[in-house]
Amino acid sequence: MNKPFDATLNSMIDMRPGAWAAHFARLAGIPPGPSTPVDTDLATTLQADKVFRIDGPVPAMLHLELEANPRLGVPRELMRYILRTARNEAFRFRSCGCMLGLRE
Repeated sequence: MNKPFDATLNSMIDMRPGAWAAHFARLAGIPPGPSTPVDTDLATTLQADKVFRIDGPVPAMLHLELEANPRLGVPRELMRYILRTARNEAFRFRSCGCMLGLRE
């Protein structure tokens, strides 16, 4: 189930995808370059939040996974996303898990 945090952040990323991709690519150690959003409709039960193809000096795929609540199984899901998304791509692939939440 999508949470308000997920929908809001997804909308913000959609407004400036290149800026978000560049920021997280830098954090993930991916050399800078133009980015292209990738369709991640992998199955009805498996969909990554955001995936970008980064066409820098070393082409790479960047996966952003937005989590509103801490829970078990996130690392396993990230690996499943990587395997299913990257199976047809010969690029380096990096996942960034973003834990969202309110501070009280």
